[in-house]
Amino acid sequence: MPRLPRRRTAITTMVSALVLAAAGAATAASVWDLDFTAEATDMISSFGVPNTATYGQTITVPDGPAELSTFSIAMDVPATVVFRGAVQAWDGTAGMATGPVLYLSDPMSTSGTGMETVTFSPNIPITAGAYVLYTTVSYDYAVGSGTGRWAASTANPYADGQFVYMNNGSGIDALTTSTWSNIGGYDAGFTVVFAAAPVVEPPAPVAIPIVAAPAFTG
Repeated sequence: MPRLPRRRTAITTMVSALVLAAAGAATAASVWDLDFTAEATDMISSFGVPNTATYGQTITVPDGPAELSTFSIAMDVPATVVFRGAVQAWDGTAGMATGPVLYLSDPMSTSGTGMETVTFSPNIPITAGAYVLYTTVSYDYAVGSGTGRWAASTANPYADGQFVYMNNGSGIDALTTSTWSNIGGYDAGFTVVFAAAPVVEPPAPVAIPIVAAPAFTG
């Protein structure tokens, strides 16, 4: 179970790291985009092996976006932790992921040098509804080691979602069969960039030349 974060004494160090992380995040591209990195002045731990294997953030997609282009997470995780980013629909009533995995990244790790922003590029079609964006070590549980932290806010800056987690080890199936845990009011330090459906212009009308009939002579 993640440990409740404590305010750091050197809070300016944390804020400076988050500013640098936010600078590397994807540039906002639509009116629906989300960015909650500046509010994440706390940390939540521990993500990795052995626990906690899965950290996530639920979001609510409004009418309008047709594609989830990218999402980013601010984290401080050792380079020895091997994880993947993923997207699934979210069942808010059951408190768990539901349906197929809509996006799964390749195995990856951080530089292990402190706070950094990790960006994933799903570029997947979406409709209005609830989703969970998460990172998990479960697919690569046997090859990674160590634990790290996510940047987080305790003040519930994003009212349409929350930070969630699961101590599922290498058990991928548990993500859609068991209720995830949460800590009331916590949100991750995350960004999301959406895209709208491209506007398809109708073809230009084809001009049909009018040919004058020959003059009648007789």
